[in-house]
Amino acid sequence: MNASLVLLSNSQAMEEYQDLVALLEAHLAIVEEMVVKLQVQMDPLLSIASKLDALNDALQFQIQQMDQLCNLFSPLTQNQPPTTVLPPPLHATPL
Repeated sequence: MNASLVLLSNSQAMEEYQDLVALLEAHLAIVEEMVVKLQVQMDPLLSIASKLDALNDALQFQIQQMDQLCNLFSPLTQNQPPTTVLPPPLHATPL
């Protein structure tokens, strides 16, 4: 009689184990679907991020170029008076 109880409990344990495995497989399938959906959403974002990085690099290069140009011209203009010629005031104009 004890052997039949052990077999019954082993059988119940096996059923519970199989139920848990089935439940875990169902959850795994849901998680896999969510991962695929997230990857589909992430691909365009990664593409945009890559384009923004390239744009940032191009802007940094342009800034460096402008800095170099400013440095080239700054010694030439440091001790120079302004080159803009202003018109004489209106009241000083002869009639």
